[in-house]
Amino acid sequence: MKLSHPPGRNASVILALLTLAGCSKTQSSANRQNETSAALASAREPSPTPAAPTGTALAPGATISVETSDVIDSDTAKVGAFAHVTVIDDVKGPDGKIAVPAFTNGTIVILDVRKENSRSYLKLALYQLTVGNRSFLLTRGTKQLATQEFQEDGIKGEGHRSVHLNRGALLKFTLSEPFQFTADNAR
Repeated sequence: MKLSHPPGRNASVILALLTLAGCSKTQSSANRQNETSAALASAREPSPTPAAPTGTALAPGATISVETSDVIDSDTAKVGAFAHVTVIDDVKGPDGKIAVPAFTNGTIVILDVRKENSRSYLKLALYQLTVGNRSFLLTRGTKQLATQEFQEDGIKGEGHRSVHLNRGALLKFTLSEPFQFTADNAR
């Protein structure tokens, strides 16, 4: 086999090709490192927070279903104490828009705890909801807009001597007045 080019030229062509291949490999590696660094940097940045509701309203009679995160018992509960809850279903306003999304965090407050003869009483209010990273108090001055009352009669037996709500208890609060989720109502 006879070479058409002098042997030195083939060697320089091969060397040039190898150099280019090496540069391409180095460049691809550098690109991958830059992409990885950018991905890591964006992973460290906090994700954008959901937008707060803009004017979404709930009408009187709207029901907000929550699940308790704490045990509440009328024998040990104190008036004014708070307990954490989580909304379990989307709550939509009359316009069909979601006013309170499922998994919204909230707080209930104990309004009344008492025992009269063999009866135990417990009154709770849905005090606060955090929607779109904004806190909304479900109150009008001193009036609570969503309350629920419980009672147990100890005459029925040992299991009825107090009102006892386990962790994970489902509670349904009904609004007595309309409430609008606006920036003015946020805390």
